[in-house]
Amino acid sequence: MTQPRRPLLAALLSFAAPGLGQVYCGAIAAGLVLQFFHLLLASLAILAALQPTFGLRLLALAAALATGLLWLYAVLDARSRARAAGAEYTLKDYNRWFVYLALFLLPLPLSVGWLRSIQSDLLQAFRIASHSMAPSLEPGDLVLSNKLAYRLEPVRRGDVIIFPHPDKPFQSHVKRVVGLPGDTLECSGEELRINGRAPQRSPVGADPTLVWEDWGETRYQIELEACDSSGPTLRVVVPHGTVFVLGDGRNNSFDSRHYGSVSIATINGRVDQRVWPRWESLQPARE
Repeated sequence: MTQPRRPLLAALLSFAAPGLGQVYCGAIAAGLVLQFFHLLLASLAILAALQPTFGLRLLALAAALATGLLWLYAVLDARSRARAAGAEYTLKDYNRWFVYLALFLLPLPLSVGWLRSIQSDLLQAFRIASHSMAPSLEPGDLVLSNKLAYRLEPVRRGDVIIFPHPDKPFQSHVKRVVGLPGDTLECSGEELRINGRAPQRSPVGADPTLVWEDWGETRYQIELEACDSSGPTLRVVVPHGTVFVLGDGRNNSFDSRHYGSVSIATINGRVDQRVWPRWESLQPARE
């Protein structure tokens, strides 16, 4: 029995699962080889990306590029094979819908494993729920947490981090690192000093509540309403292995002033990017 091979369908099949279009065109060996190497390269890219060394991360980038090129080759090759097969293609025993479905479903368990690895060890998306990080982050903003950040470098002043809420461990908490291990902090009203030094503050624009907080090595915007600074001063030495965090909305934040320093070991990642409602880096300006 003959049946023409359709180039567009062949390309779409290999787009959905590299190698599937080749099987559709009668080249089952080529299709299985393409599928094997696509899964191998993708797995290598994920595994290498999870490692903390720069060399292995370069390997992950190379493997990801090779995976993409192999995918593109599979699509173009499937279209070419379908054109070459012409209208008089003789159907093979494996040209059955259930064979195509089985080959499509075969990589799915591995793909689910990749997605779980990415979410647990690489990147995770979070929705901001409160105003405590305004003006940097607003309720409803969608951000990405970089879970590899602190495998490669230390926590720095100004980083926006995500960690379990002190009172609700299953809920994520987002704050900015202000104090590092060994720092002496003094907080009184809107005043803040670290190791006896106050930050330089300058207005962002016409709104008097928005200011730049500049520590020399880093600066970022905060929302600061005038309040009484004559009350008791909070003095704390940040313990080893912990950081002192504050919300950018200083007068509307539940942070280290209430629950103390945060263990670095509990940090789930660094919030590097806002992806909604606009794409924007959340890394502070650094000298």
